[in-house]
Amino acid sequence: MYILKQFWFEWRTQIQKASGCLLSAMLLLQGIVAFPAQTAYASSGGPSHGRMVSAYAFDAKAPNFADRDARYLTHIKWAFALIENGRVTGAHWRHIDKLAAYKRKHPHIKTIVAVGGWGADGFSQAAATHEGRQRFVTSAIELMQRHGFDGIDIDWEYPGVSAAGIASSKDDKQNFTLLLRDLRRGLDAQTARDGKKRLLTIAVGASPSNVNGIECAAIAPLVDYVNVMTYDLAGAGAGTRTGHHAAMYPSRPGDPSAHTALETYERAGIPRRKLVIGAAFYGRLWRGVENGGRNGLHQTAADRGTTTINYPSIMRNYFNTNGYRVYWDDGACAPYLYNGENFVSFDNPESVRIKARYARSRGLAGVMFWEYSLDSSGDLLKAIDAGLNNR
Repeated sequence: MYILKQFWFEWRTQIQKASGCLLSAMLLLQGIVAFPAQTAYASSGGPSHGRMVSAYAFDAKAPNFADRDARYLTHIKWAFALIENGRVTGAHWRHIDKLAAYKRKHPHIKTIVAVGGWGADGFSQAAATHEGRQRFVTSAIELMQRHGFDGIDIDWEYPGVSAAGIASSKDDKQNFTLLLRDLRRGLDAQTARDGKKRLLTIAVGASPSNVNGIECAAIAPLVDYVNVMTYDLAGAGAGTRTGHHAAMYPSRPGDPSAHTALETYERAGIPRRKLVIGAAFYGRLWRGVENGGRNGLHQTAADRGTTTINYPSIMRNYFNTNGYRVYWDDGACAPYLYNGENFVSFDNPESVRIKARYARSRGLAGVMFWEYSLDSSGDLLKAIDAGLNNR
C-alpha cells in the first residue's frame, strides 16, 4: 500500500509540475504576464484565500509601504532585532514608525518582530542556560509589547553553525528547542493576561544540514509557522558554478529546490499546515560565465554569485536588454538571464505564482518573501495572490 501511495504522489506531482511549468514557459517566451481580475476580499481588507502572505521588511532599507499592497498581505516581519549582552533590542531601528503607520491604516495585517538574521550573534550564548533564555525571552516580549507587534520570529542562522563568525555550540540543537519552549510559554502567558493571540514563528535554511541542525518534531508543537528560506540555493558565495537560487524543483538530480526542502522538513516532523514556502524578490548575478551548457546554466563563473539585484532593476537593466536573453528551465520552474558572459538567477511573476499554487495544492500555510522593498512594482506580490487563488 505504501508503494502504491508513493507512486500516486510522485505521478501527481510530476503532472502538476509539468502542466504548471509548460504554461509558465509559454507566457514567458511570449512576454506575457497575465494577472486575474480583482479578487474578492474579506471585509477586514485582507486576502480571502485563507493562506499566509508574509513579507520580511528590512529596517535598513527604509521600506515605503504601498497601500495597494495591503489587500495581498497578511503578515509583515520587521527585520531585524539583534541580541546585545543577551538581551533582544531594536535600538538601532530608524524606520519602525513606517510600519506602525501602515498597520494603523491596515489593521488586518499582523506584524511580527524578527530576531537575528545572517551574521547576528548571541543566540548560542543566550540559549545555553536557563538564565540566558529567560533574559532573552523577557527582553523579546518587552520589545514586542513596546511596538505593538503580534508575535516573534526567530531567525537563528544557524544552530550549531559558526557561519559569518557567530558563536556556536554542539548543544545548540537541543538549546534551540529549549529557547522556543520558553518563548512559547512567555507568549502564552502574555496572551493569558490580555487575551491577544501571540505568534511564534521561525525562519530556517533549506539545506539538509539545516534540517538536521534542529529538532523538528520537538519544535513543531511550539511554533505557529516555519518559514523555509527557499532562496539562496545557489550563489551567495557557496560556489563558482551558476544555478537557480530559488528553484521550485531540482533542475538536475540532486540539485537543491524548494520542493526538496519542504518535503525534507515534513518528513522530519513539521506538519504541512505550518510550513511556509519562500520567494525571492531579488536575483543573483554571476560574472565571467563560461559560454556552454544550457545558455550559461550550471557553468563555471569568475565569481561566486554574491551580487544581488532587486526585481525592478532586473526588468529594467537585464530583461531582453544589454545582450541578455531570458530563458526558462522547465525542470526547475525557474527563469534566468544570460548574455554570453553574465548569468542572472531570479524569481519572476510566473515562478512565484507556481510556488503559491504549490502552497495551496499541498496544504502549506502560505508564502513568505525576502524582501518587501526589493519589488516596488508590486508585480511579484500580485502574482503570489494569483497563485494562492489558483489562477
